[in-house]
Amino acid sequence: MLKFIWNSWWRNKERFILLMVGMLIVSTGLSYLLGVTQANNGTVVNELQKRWDSSYHIVVRPEGSRSVTEDLNLLEPNYMSGLEGGITREQYETIQQIADIDVAAPIAMIGSTYSSSFTQTHTFDKAGLYRLKMNTLIDTGIEKINDFQDLKAYFWVGWMPNGDSTHIGIGPTALYEEFPLDYGSDVMLAGIDPVAEAKLVGLDDAVQTTEFSRYFNEEDVPEPYDEEVTTIPILMSTKDYVDASINYTIEEVDADTSDAEKFINTYLENGKEEYLDSLKGTKVASYDFTAQQMHDNITKHILEGKPQPQDPRLTMEYTWIAEKASPLVYEGVTSPFPKRWPYSYQIKPFLAEGRVAYGQESMYRKSNLYAEDINDAPKVRYNYIGLFDP
Repeated sequence: MLKFIWNSWWRNKERFILLMVGMLIVSTGLSYLLGVTQANNGTVVNELQKRWDSSYHIVVRPEGSRSVTEDLNLLEPNYMSGLEGGITREQYETIQQIADIDVAAPIAMIGSTYSSSFTQTHTFDKAGLYRLKMNTLIDTGIEKINDFQDLKAYFWVGWMPNGDSTHIGIGPTALYEEFPLDYGSDVMLAGIDPVAEAKLVGLDDAVQTTEFSRYFNEEDVPEPYDEEVTTIPILMSTKDYVDASINYTIEEVDADTSDAEKFINTYLENGKEEYLDSLKGTKVASYDFTAQQMHDNITKHILEGKPQPQDPRLTMEYTWIAEKASPLVYEGVTSPFPKRWPYSYQIKPFLAEGRVAYGQESMYRKSNLYAEDINDAPKVRYNYIGLFDP
Protein backbone atom coordinates (compact mmCIF):
# COMPACT_ATOMS: atom_id res chain seq x y z
CA MET A 1 0.00 0.00 0.00
CA LEU A 2 2.79 2.40 0.92
CA LYS A 3 4.62 1.52 -2.30
CA PHE A 4 1.50 2.29 -4.30
CA ILE A 5 1.13 5.69 -2.60
CA TRP A 6 4.80 6.50 -3.19
CA ASN A 7 4.64 5.56 -6.87
CA SER A 8 1.54 7.73 -7.26
CA TRP A 9 3.31 10.73 -5.67
CA TRP A 10 6.44 10.12 -7.77
CA ARG A 11 4.53 10.02 -11.03
CA ASN A 12 2.93 13.36 -10.03
CA LYS A 13 5.92 14.85 -8.26
CA GLU A 14 5.20 18.43 -9.47
CA ARG A 15 1.74 18.31 -7.89
CA PHE A 16 3.21 16.71 -4.76
CA ILE A 17 5.84 19.47 -4.40
CA LEU A 18 3.19 22.18 -4.85
CA LEU A 19 1.00 20.47 -2.23
CA MET A 20 3.85 20.38 0.28
CA VAL A 21 4.71 24.04 -0.39
CA GLY A 22 1.04 24.98 0.11
CA MET A 23 0.84 23.06 3.36
CA LEU A 24 4.01 24.78 4.58
CA ILE A 25 2.62 28.23 3.73
CA VAL A 26 -0.74 27.53 5.43
CA SER A 27 0.86 26.14 8.59
CA THR A 28 3.29 29.07 8.76
CA GLY A 29 0.42 31.54 8.32
CA LEU A 30 -1.69 29.88 11.00
CA SER A 31 1.23 29.83 13.42
CA TYR A 32 1.87 33.54 12.77
CA LEU A 33 -1.78 34.51 13.24
CA LEU A 34 -1.99 32.48 16.46
CA GLY A 35 1.13 34.17 17.76
CA VAL A 36 -0.21 37.66 16.89
CA THR A 37 -3.53 36.86 18.62
CA GLN A 38 -1.79 35.71 21.78
CA ALA A 39 0.47 38.78 21.73
CA ASN A 40 -2.55 41.08 21.33
CA ASN A 41 -4.37 39.36 24.19
CA GLY A 42 -1.33 39.78 26.40
CA THR A 43 -1.01 43.46 25.44
CA VAL A 44 -4.67 44.16 26.18
CA VAL A 45 -4.52 42.37 29.54
CA ASN A 46 -1.33 44.21 30.51
CA GLU A 47 -2.76 47.59 29.51
CA LEU A 48 -5.97 46.93 31.44
CA GLN A 49 -3.99 45.89 34.49
CA LYS A 50 -2.00 49.12 34.30
CA ARG A 51 -5.17 51.21 34.16
CA TRP A 52 -7.40 49.13 36.46
CA ASP A 53 -6.48 51.24 39.41
CA SER A 54 -8.93 52.93 41.75
CA SER A 55 -8.65 56.67 42.30
CA TYR A 56 -8.22 55.90 46.01
CA HIS A 57 -6.18 53.31 47.87
CA ILE A 58 -7.79 53.26 51.33
CA VAL A 59 -11.54 53.15 52.00
CA VAL A 60 -12.85 54.29 55.38
CA ARG A 61 -16.47 53.34 55.95
CA PRO A 62 -19.02 53.16 58.77
CA GLU A 63 -18.95 50.17 61.08
CA GLY A 64 -21.16 47.33 59.89
CA SER A 65 -21.10 48.31 56.21
CA ARG A 66 -18.88 45.43 55.05
CA SER A 67 -20.56 42.89 52.79
CA VAL A 68 -19.88 39.17 52.27
CA THR A 69 -17.77 39.94 49.20
CA GLU A 70 -15.08 41.47 51.37
CA ASP A 71 -14.40 38.13 53.03
CA LEU A 72 -12.50 37.43 49.79
CA ASN A 73 -11.06 40.96 49.53
CA LEU A 74 -13.60 41.93 46.84
CA LEU A 75 -15.26 45.36 46.90
CA GLU A 76 -18.70 45.37 45.27
CA PRO A 77 -19.31 47.91 42.47
CA ASN A 78 -20.98 51.23 43.32
CA TYR A 79 -20.88 50.33 47.01
CA MET A 80 -21.06 54.00 48.07
CA SER A 81 -24.68 54.34 46.94
CA GLY A 82 -25.67 52.00 49.77
CA LEU A 83 -23.86 53.74 52.63
CA GLU A 84 -25.73 55.51 55.40
CA GLY A 85 -23.91 57.35 58.12
CA GLY A 86 -20.17 57.81 58.24
CA ILE A 87 -17.31 59.22 60.24
CA THR A 88 -17.18 62.42 62.27
CA ARG A 89 -15.53 65.62 61.07
CA GLU A 90 -12.89 65.15 63.77
CA GLN A 91 -12.07 61.67 62.40
CA TYR A 92 -11.90 63.11 58.89
CA GLU A 93 -9.43 65.78 59.98
CA THR A 94 -7.35 63.10 61.73
CA ILE A 95 -7.18 61.09 58.50
CA GLN A 96 -6.04 64.20 56.61
CA GLN A 97 -3.08 64.56 58.93
CA ILE A 98 -1.81 60.99 58.50
CA ALA A 99 1.58 60.80 56.80
CA ASP A 100 1.59 59.92 53.07
CA ILE A 101 -2.11 60.77 52.66
CA ASP A 102 -2.25 62.91 49.51
CA VAL A 103 -6.03 63.45 49.39
CA ALA A 104 -8.78 62.65 51.87
CA ALA A 105 -12.07 62.99 49.99
CA PRO A 106 -15.22 62.49 52.09
CA ILE A 107 -18.55 61.60 50.51
CA ALA A 108 -21.89 61.36 52.32
CA MET A 109 -24.94 59.74 50.75
CA ILE A 110 -27.78 62.07 51.74
CA GLY A 111 -30.62 60.07 50.26
CA SER A 112 -32.81 59.75 47.19
CA THR A 113 -35.29 62.22 45.81
CA TYR A 114 -37.60 62.24 42.81
CA SER A 115 -36.40 64.39 39.92
CA SER A 116 -38.98 65.06 37.24
CA SER A 117 -39.88 67.38 34.43
CA PHE A 118 -42.44 67.70 31.65
CA THR A 119 -42.17 68.51 27.97
CA GLN A 120 -45.76 67.87 26.98
CA THR A 121 -49.12 69.22 28.12
CA HIS A 122 -52.65 68.15 27.24
CA THR A 123 -55.46 70.64 26.84
CA PHE A 124 -59.01 69.55 27.62
CA ASP A 125 -61.36 71.29 25.19
CA LYS A 126 -64.55 69.52 26.24
CA ALA A 127 -66.25 69.41 29.64
CA GLY A 128 -66.80 66.04 31.27
CA LEU A 129 -65.14 63.28 33.27
CA TYR A 130 -61.74 61.98 32.12
CA ARG A 131 -59.61 59.00 33.11
CA LEU A 132 -55.82 59.28 33.04
CA LYS A 133 -54.08 55.89 32.81
CA MET A 134 -50.35 55.59 33.45
CA ASN A 135 -48.15 52.61 32.57
CA THR A 136 -44.42 52.61 33.26
CA LEU A 137 -41.86 50.12 31.97
CA ILE A 138 -38.39 49.67 33.47
CA ASP A 139 -35.70 47.69 31.65
CA THR A 140 -33.33 46.24 34.24
CA GLY A 141 -31.18 44.50 31.63
CA ILE A 142 -32.46 41.12 32.84
CA GLU A 143 -36.17 41.73 32.59
CA LYS A 144 -38.70 44.43 31.87
CA ILE A 145 -40.86 45.43 34.83
CA ASN A 146 -44.20 47.23 34.84
CA ASP A 147 -43.55 49.46 37.83
CA PHE A 148 -46.99 51.07 37.73
CA GLN A 149 -49.49 49.22 35.57
CA ASP A 150 -52.78 50.90 34.68
CA LEU A 151 -52.48 53.41 37.51
CA LYS A 152 -55.56 55.60 37.17
CA ALA A 153 -56.57 59.12 38.11
CA TYR A 154 -59.80 60.95 37.34
CA PHE A 155 -60.36 64.58 36.35
CA TRP A 156 -63.63 66.45 36.07
CA VAL A 157 -63.16 69.10 33.43
CA GLY A 158 -65.30 72.22 33.73
CA TRP A 159 -66.42 71.43 37.29
CA MET A 160 -65.95 73.84 40.18
CA PRO A 161 -66.42 72.02 43.52
CA ASN A 162 -68.11 73.63 46.48
CA GLY A 163 -69.02 72.71 50.02
CA ASP A 164 -68.55 69.05 50.94
CA SER A 165 -67.76 68.12 47.33
CA THR A 166 -64.24 69.59 47.52
CA HIS A 167 -62.78 66.35 48.89
CA ILE A 168 -64.57 63.63 46.96
CA GLY A 169 -61.34 62.48 45.28
CA ILE A 170 -61.82 63.70 41.71
CA GLY A 171 -59.52 66.44 40.51
CA PRO A 172 -61.31 69.53 39.17
CA THR A 173 -59.73 70.84 35.97
CA ALA A 174 -60.60 73.98 34.05
CA LEU A 175 -61.50 73.93 30.37
CA TYR A 176 -58.57 74.78 28.06
CA GLU A 177 -56.15 74.51 30.96
CA GLU A 178 -52.77 73.03 30.04
CA PHE A 179 -52.45 69.76 31.91
CA PRO A 180 -48.72 68.89 32.35
CA LEU A 181 -47.59 65.28 31.83
CA ASP A 182 -44.41 64.76 33.78
CA TYR A 183 -42.02 61.89 34.37
CA GLY A 184 -38.68 61.32 36.02
CA SER A 185 -36.71 58.99 38.24
CA ASP A 186 -35.23 58.73 41.71
CA VAL A 187 -31.75 60.18 42.01
CA MET A 188 -29.27 59.88 44.85
CA LEU A 189 -27.89 63.02 46.48
CA ALA A 190 -24.31 62.89 47.70
CA GLY A 191 -22.49 65.51 49.73
CA ILE A 192 -18.82 66.06 48.84
CA ASP A 193 -15.84 68.27 49.54
CA PRO A 194 -15.44 70.08 46.18
CA VAL A 195 -11.74 70.81 46.66
CA ALA A 196 -10.91 67.20 47.58
CA GLU A 197 -12.98 65.73 44.71
CA ALA A 198 -11.26 68.04 42.23
CA LYS A 199 -7.87 66.77 43.41
CA LEU A 200 -8.90 63.12 43.59
CA VAL A 201 -10.79 62.54 40.34
CA GLY A 202 -10.76 65.91 38.56
CA LEU A 203 -14.48 66.51 39.02
CA ASP A 204 -14.03 70.16 38.17
CA ASP A 205 -12.71 69.16 34.73
CA ALA A 206 -15.84 67.06 34.08
CA VAL A 207 -18.15 70.05 34.56
CA GLN A 208 -19.50 71.74 31.44
CA THR A 209 -18.31 75.32 31.57
CA THR A 210 -20.87 77.72 30.13
CA GLU A 211 -22.52 80.96 31.17
CA PHE A 212 -24.88 79.01 33.41
CA SER A 213 -22.83 75.92 34.28
CA ARG A 214 -19.71 75.92 36.47
CA TYR A 215 -17.99 74.13 39.32
CA PHE A 216 -18.55 74.93 42.98
CA ASN A 217 -16.94 77.97 44.54
CA GLU A 218 -16.57 79.07 48.17
CA GLU A 219 -19.96 80.81 48.15
CA ASP A 220 -21.87 77.65 47.20
CA VAL A 221 -23.03 76.42 50.59
CA PRO A 222 -26.36 75.15 51.93
CA GLU A 223 -28.55 77.96 53.21
CA PRO A 224 -31.87 78.02 55.09
CA TYR A 225 -34.81 78.99 52.88
CA ASP A 226 -37.28 79.11 55.75
CA GLU A 227 -37.75 77.33 59.06
CA GLU A 228 -38.21 73.90 57.42
CA VAL A 229 -36.61 74.12 53.97
CA THR A 230 -32.90 74.20 53.08
CA THR A 231 -31.50 75.40 49.76
CA ILE A 232 -28.57 73.28 48.58
CA PRO A 233 -26.21 73.82 45.61
CA ILE A 234 -26.34 70.96 43.13
CA LEU A 235 -24.18 69.56 40.34
CA MET A 236 -26.28 67.27 38.15
CA SER A 237 -25.10 64.45 35.91
CA THR A 238 -25.95 64.78 32.23
CA LYS A 239 -26.96 61.11 32.17
CA ASP A 240 -29.99 59.43 33.69
CA TYR A 241 -29.12 55.85 34.59
CA VAL A 242 -32.70 54.52 34.62
CA ASP A 243 -33.85 52.87 31.39
CA ALA A 244 -37.54 53.53 31.84
CA SER A 245 -40.53 54.91 29.95
CA ILE A 246 -44.09 55.93 30.65
CA ASN A 247 -47.31 55.93 28.66
CA TYR A 248 -50.13 58.34 29.43
CA THR A 249 -53.52 57.44 27.99
CA ILE A 250 -56.42 59.86 28.41
CA GLU A 251 -59.98 58.58 28.09
CA GLU A 252 -63.29 60.40 28.17
CA VAL A 253 -65.45 58.47 30.64
CA ASP A 254 -68.99 57.58 29.63
CA ALA A 255 -70.76 59.39 32.50
CA ASP A 256 -73.44 62.06 32.65
CA THR A 257 -72.02 64.91 34.74
CA SER A 258 -74.54 67.57 33.69
CA ASP A 259 -76.24 67.28 37.09
CA ALA A 260 -73.22 67.56 39.38
CA GLU A 261 -75.04 66.77 42.64
CA LYS A 262 -76.72 63.68 41.18
CA PHE A 263 -73.44 62.37 39.76
CA ILE A 264 -71.61 62.93 43.07
CA ASN A 265 -74.29 61.04 44.99
CA THR A 266 -74.12 58.13 42.52
CA TYR A 267 -70.33 58.15 42.80
CA LEU A 268 -70.37 58.08 46.61
CA GLU A 269 -73.09 55.43 46.85
CA ASN A 270 -71.45 52.99 44.42
CA GLY A 271 -67.93 52.65 45.75
CA LYS A 272 -66.25 55.82 44.45
CA GLU A 273 -63.27 54.77 42.26
CA GLU A 274 -64.61 51.24 41.97
CA TYR A 275 -67.68 52.76 40.32
CA LEU A 276 -65.57 54.97 38.03
CA ASP A 277 -63.37 52.01 37.04
CA SER A 278 -66.48 50.14 35.89
CA LEU A 279 -67.45 52.88 33.43
CA LYS A 280 -66.40 52.63 29.80
CA GLY A 281 -64.04 55.18 28.33
CA THR A 282 -63.14 56.48 24.87
CA LYS A 283 -59.47 57.19 24.22
CA VAL A 284 -58.83 60.81 23.26
CA ALA A 285 -55.02 60.99 23.48
CA SER A 286 -51.87 58.96 24.19
CA TYR A 287 -48.35 60.15 25.04
CA ASP A 288 -45.03 58.31 25.54
CA PHE A 289 -41.90 59.59 27.27
CA THR A 290 -38.63 58.15 28.54
CA ALA A 291 -36.85 59.03 31.78
CA GLN A 292 -33.84 60.22 29.75
CA GLN A 293 -36.02 62.63 27.72
CA MET A 294 -37.26 64.23 30.91
CA HIS A 295 -33.73 64.34 32.33
CA ASP A 296 -32.53 66.03 29.13
CA ASN A 297 -35.24 68.63 29.60
CA ILE A 298 -33.92 69.42 33.09
CA THR A 299 -30.32 69.72 31.87
CA LYS A 300 -31.45 71.90 28.95
CA HIS A 301 -33.01 74.40 31.34
CA ILE A 302 -29.86 74.41 33.48
CA LEU A 303 -27.63 75.18 30.47
CA GLU A 304 -30.01 77.94 29.37
CA GLY A 305 -30.19 79.45 32.84
CA LYS A 306 -33.97 79.05 32.93
CA PRO A 307 -36.07 77.93 35.91
CA GLN A 308 -37.30 74.37 35.84
CA PRO A 309 -40.86 74.03 34.47
CA GLN A 310 -43.33 73.62 37.29
CA ASP A 311 -46.79 72.15 37.42
CA PRO A 312 -48.99 75.28 37.61
CA ARG A 313 -51.38 73.44 39.94
CA LEU A 314 -48.66 73.06 42.58
CA THR A 315 -47.49 75.92 44.75
CA MET A 316 -44.68 74.13 46.64
CA GLU A 317 -41.18 75.51 46.15
CA TYR A 318 -39.43 72.51 47.64
CA THR A 319 -39.18 68.74 47.46
CA TRP A 320 -38.66 65.97 49.97
CA ILE A 321 -35.71 63.66 50.45
CA ALA A 322 -37.82 60.61 51.11
CA GLU A 323 -35.33 57.78 51.59
CA LYS A 324 -31.93 57.25 53.10
CA ALA A 325 -29.36 55.13 51.30
CA SER A 326 -29.59 51.37 51.78
CA PRO A 327 -27.14 48.67 50.61
CA LEU A 328 -27.49 45.81 48.18
CA VAL A 329 -27.25 42.51 50.05
CA TYR A 330 -25.16 39.84 48.30
CA GLU A 331 -25.37 36.07 48.75
CA GLY A 332 -22.66 33.69 47.58
CA VAL A 333 -23.75 31.16 44.93
CA THR A 334 -22.01 28.50 42.84
CA SER A 335 -20.40 30.09 39.81
CA PRO A 336 -21.77 28.88 36.45
CA PHE A 337 -18.30 29.43 34.93
CA PRO A 338 -15.84 28.70 37.76
CA LYS A 339 -12.71 28.82 35.57
CA ARG A 340 -13.49 32.32 34.36
CA TRP A 341 -15.33 33.65 37.43
CA PRO A 342 -14.34 31.74 40.56
CA TYR A 343 -16.58 33.91 42.76
CA SER A 344 -20.24 34.45 42.06
CA TYR A 345 -22.96 36.29 43.98
CA GLN A 346 -26.64 37.02 43.69
CA ILE A 347 -28.53 39.99 45.13
CA LYS A 348 -31.13 39.32 47.81
CA PRO A 349 -34.51 40.99 47.13
CA PHE A 350 -36.71 42.57 49.80
CA LEU A 351 -40.47 42.84 50.05
CA ALA A 352 -41.90 46.34 49.72
CA GLU A 353 -43.81 45.71 52.96
CA GLY A 354 -47.09 46.96 51.56
CA ARG A 355 -45.99 50.56 51.11
CA VAL A 356 -48.26 52.23 48.59
CA ALA A 357 -45.39 54.41 47.35
CA TYR A 358 -43.89 51.40 45.61
CA GLY A 359 -45.42 49.98 42.49
CA GLN A 360 -43.81 46.56 42.83
CA GLU A 361 -43.90 43.86 45.47
CA SER A 362 -40.15 43.46 45.83
CA MET A 363 -37.04 45.55 45.36
CA TYR A 364 -33.31 45.10 45.70
CA ARG A 365 -32.66 47.78 48.30
CA LYS A 366 -34.51 47.61 51.59
CA SER A 367 -36.80 50.54 52.29
CA ASN A 368 -35.04 53.04 54.55
CA LEU A 369 -37.37 56.01 54.95
CA TYR A 370 -36.50 59.22 56.75
CA ALA A 371 -40.01 59.27 58.18
CA GLU A 372 -43.21 57.26 57.90
CA ASP A 373 -45.06 60.44 56.96
CA ILE A 374 -43.56 62.12 53.88
CA ASN A 375 -44.33 65.54 55.38
CA ASP A 376 -41.84 64.81 58.17
CA ALA A 377 -39.00 64.06 55.73
CA PRO A 378 -36.28 66.69 55.07
CA LYS A 379 -37.42 69.45 52.69
CA VAL A 380 -34.96 70.99 50.23
CA ARG A 381 -34.76 73.43 47.34
CA TYR A 382 -32.18 72.88 44.60
CA ASN A 383 -29.88 75.60 43.34
CA TYR A 384 -28.49 74.08 40.13
CA ILE A 385 -24.87 75.22 39.80
CA GLY A 386 -23.92 73.18 36.73
CA LEU A 387 -23.76 69.90 34.84
CA PHE A 388 -21.02 67.30 34.80
CA ASP A 389 -20.34 64.50 32.32
CA PRO A 390 -19.96 61.12 34.08
